[in-house]
Amino acid sequence: MIDPGCNNLSPTLVPKANGLPDDIAQNFFAQMPSGAVFCKMLYRNGQPEDFVCLYSNQAFHAQTGLGPVDGLRISVAVPGILEANPEFLTVFGRVAGGGSAESFETFVDGLQQWFSVQACSSKPGHFIAAFNAINQRKVAEESLVASEKLYRGLLEDQTETICRFKADGNLLYVNDAFCKLLGKSREALLGLSWHPSVWDEDLPLVNAKLATLSPGNPVVTIENRIIAVHGEIRWGQFVNRAFFDGQGDLLEIQAVGRDITEQKLSEAANAELYTRLAKISSRVPGVIYQYKLRSDGSSCFPYASEAIRDIYRVTPEAVQDDASAVFAILHPDDYAGVADSIRQSAATLEPWQQEYRVRFTDGCVRWLYGNAVPRNASDGSVIWDGFITDITERKLLEDRLRVSAQELQDLYDRAPCGYHSIDVNGVFTNINDTELAWLGCGRNELVGKKRISEFMTAESKERFKVTFPQFIAAGHIENVEFELVGKDGAIRQVSANATAINDSVGNFVKSRSVLHDISELKKIHNELMLLTAEQQAMLDNELVGIVKVRNRHTIWINSAMERIFGYGEGELDGQPNRILYLDERSYQEIGAAAYPILKAHGIYRTQLKMRRKDGEVIWIDLNGMQLPGDSRDSVWMLLDITASKRYEQEIERIAFHDVLTGLPNRKLITDRLKQALALAERNHHPLAVCYLDLDGFKPVNDQYGHAAGDKLLIEIARRMQEAVRVNDTVGRLGGDEFVLLLTGLKQIDEYRPVLQRVIDAINAPFSIGQRLVTVGASIGVALFARDGDNPDMLLRHSDQAMYQAKKSGRNRVCLYQAESNG
Repeated sequence: MIDPGCNNLSPTLVPKANGLPDDIAQNFFAQMPSGAVFCKMLYRNGQPEDFVCLYSNQAFHAQTGLGPVDGLRISVAVPGILEANPEFLTVFGRVAGGGSAESFETFVDGLQQWFSVQACSSKPGHFIAAFNAINQRKVAEESLVASEKLYRGLLEDQTETICRFKADGNLLYVNDAFCKLLGKSREALLGLSWHPSVWDEDLPLVNAKLATLSPGNPVVTIENRIIAVHGEIRWGQFVNRAFFDGQGDLLEIQAVGRDITEQKLSEAANAELYTRLAKISSRVPGVIYQYKLRSDGSSCFPYASEAIRDIYRVTPEAVQDDASAVFAILHPDDYAGVADSIRQSAATLEPWQQEYRVRFTDGCVRWLYGNAVPRNASDGSVIWDGFITDITERKLLEDRLRVSAQELQDLYDRAPCGYHSIDVNGVFTNINDTELAWLGCGRNELVGKKRISEFMTAESKERFKVTFPQFIAAGHIENVEFELVGKDGAIRQVSANATAINDSVGNFVKSRSVLHDISELKKIHNELMLLTAEQQAMLDNELVGIVKVRNRHTIWINSAMERIFGYGEGELDGQPNRILYLDERSYQEIGAAAYPILKAHGIYRTQLKMRRKDGEVIWIDLNGMQLPGDSRDSVWMLLDITASKRYEQEIERIAFHDVLTGLPNRKLITDRLKQALALAERNHHPLAVCYLDLDGFKPVNDQYGHAAGDKLLIEIARRMQEAVRVNDTVGRLGGDEFVLLLTGLKQIDEYRPVLQRVIDAINAPFSIGQRLVTVGASIGVALFARDGDNPDMLLRHSDQAMYQAKKSGRNRVCLYQAESNG
């Protein structure tokens, strides 16, 4: 039987507002550009405890990255959010309790997002919250703070006096040079007028010239006398720049001055000042501008610094009344995004920040970054003050860094040695694939959970207790040997080298550790040590083949060498080593790799396939070194590792298959599902993930015993494999739960006949001793891409659909329905 599912649930709509029907209120929410959610506050003992999401719009899902949350407690939708963000209950509780609208910014760790949140109440005990992701703005703010810090550093490094003051003369900023000139501290100057520091006779002149400042004449140079340190009268030349708002009202004046007492009439000094000021301005990156969006939709740049010539290849005058020349060179792919972001910033008065491209008539494309703060003007327009800078080089660097990071990660994971990092408690923070294979664990089992000492022998644990504090104090260790114990109990000897990574104040953050597997090396070393004492017995061992070579010809071998390769006594004497290799290519490659190392008095080691006399291919661990002195001879040790290689292959097979049924296990199913999803997405074909749970299996297992239950599971697995198509996958999750992965579907309902065959096969009677038993199967189906686009979502939805099949009568197929399973 195939049941398409149930549709008895629907999202709770927003209550009527101002008498409007539910559909109009919901449509209003759906069209909001901000992420909006309507919630009911839950209380315990009169205090806010949690809240339920009654309705959320698509923008909310897009902003937060959450799936459907309607009808869910927020503590369920985002576990841990109320503990990590207590301000949600505090603010939303006040608003829902009748308080006025509030807004705040917060970082939600569970979503790894910064949000700007506005909340208001539509009815007692309820509230509406609007979420806007502001990650980019936060990054821009940090960049702006860094730029301001750099700019202030430039100002503080200058020998000229620099100050900013209001129209009434009250000082807003002074640099060190200004303080030194007057002999006063910064605290003694800020907030007070500079008038007392000007010679009385010159004050009227200074005020008269400052009064001439206007938007059309924003700069005036004044030379006047000042009362300097110790009451000394000095001459100063001050370049005063006035800044006005959009209405022409004076905001502030910035003055850059220098002492011209000794060289007042020196044109050379004036030229030097001009050059220095020009250098300062040229070092400020990007264009500083004011952008105005009029109420009729037109726009302009009332002010733009000269750098706009480099950024947009237009003059400040060309865009002073009409900004169309700038928008004309926006990259076609980025035009809509820039326009939308400006409109959104104008509507919300949130800071505007955007990365976008411009394309010039000569085909040149540049990346720009803009950041500006909007405000409403009295004429109904919106004005932004901000800056735009060229980030093309940064973008190119990011691309190169991204590629390099991936390459480094590949090298990290595939390196033949172990790499890991541990924190101050010895807990893994990172580990590469090689070391994971040594320990027989998955990355999720270790990172952030296990200490490295948990995988050491008792003796190594004691050594680690001593050396780890020493390592943190010294910042490095070299060639410290430990014994690692894998999950399977196998002990591996490793040599560790590590350096410490500390924070800015010198506190230990984590290690950067390299582990070399020296198990075989230690083994061979011990054998060679034994050889020193019992040379003849060692040479005649039955485990390690030893051969002395000159010019790649055998001049001496032991009996183990003859046994490993199947030759009789003396057959290999004087023979070229080539006869032991698979082919000429491998023979030449080993020679090219090994002998330069041997000549440098190093040890060469590798694992490779070689050939016995009877043609059998075997795996050999090869280890060679040059004999000391002027000898041209080298000695090689060969260990037959064929059995261990086969064991590794068997371990890999066991890791990916269910022990009882031989079916793919969860790990292999997930891997195949990822591959199938990628293929389905490329081919635009549907794909079905089916979650199967046996009906009536437990009574059979309880009545006839586990042995009979295991036999029944094996037979069910065999029947299911015969019922599905050749390109389908049947896997076992555990117990009586299975997963079927149906791929290559041409039509969305092509899964139906396949699953009907599976149910029919399972429904057929089974023989247990002299009795016949029957079981059924409830199957839940989730389709790609209708019900999800990633393995976790599809498995979860198919599981939910399976439970719906159970509720609907068992022994049937139920297709996932979002409404009935939400």
